[in-house]
Amino acid sequence: ESDKFGLANVSWLSGTAAWMYVAATQYILGIRPSWRGLIVDPCLPSDWTNLKVTRIFRGTEFNITIEKKKGICTGGEKVMVNDEILNGNVIPSSYCKEKSVDVKVYMNDLIG
Repeated sequence: ESDKFGLANVSWLSGTAAWMYVAATQYILGIRPSWRGLIVDPCLPSDWTNLKVTRIFRGTEFNITIEKKKGICTGGEKVMVNDEILNGNVIPSSYCKEKSVDVKVYMNDLIG
């Protein structure tokens, strides 16, 4: 029996896994929701060169590919949505009407 009846045994751990998921997906991978749409603003380890992420946002599957030069961590993003260059890094909510959307992010002006 606990001397603090009603409190969890390790209450300081509550929510840790959820916050790690948020930190990894929304702030390292940089894929986070906003009122205007889906923000893609990665801050990746310098030795990573590419990655693929599938993100469901407002019922639409966003297939996101990020490519970057080794040694670059952030900045210089060019975002292409369904093969069209996007002005900025916020994918507008208007794309949420589609079933699936292809997104390519090129960091530091890489165009593939």
